[in-house]
Amino acid sequence: NWTGHQPVLVDDIASSGRTMMEAARHFKTAGFAKPVCVIVHPLFAGNAYEDLKSVSTRVVSTNAVQHASNEISITPLLVG
Repeated sequence: NWTGHQPVLVDDIASSGRTMMEAARHFKTAGFAKPVCVIVHPLFAGNAYEDLKSVSTRVVSTNAVQHASNEISITPLLVG
């Protein structure tokens, strides 16, 4: 039984965000809490970021692409 646990969705690239939004809807249908969405490359076209925020608890991304959702720095991985 996984109810009561926080779902976390991870995707390498989010442009439209549709894949994550659909997965979040499946979690809701199954009775889970809204997920935290983690994205490596946040490209977010149009209103995708706002749409994704509406179906999730939190949206965070790496700074691989500059965006307001950047909370995870990959700089140490690149600089060494």
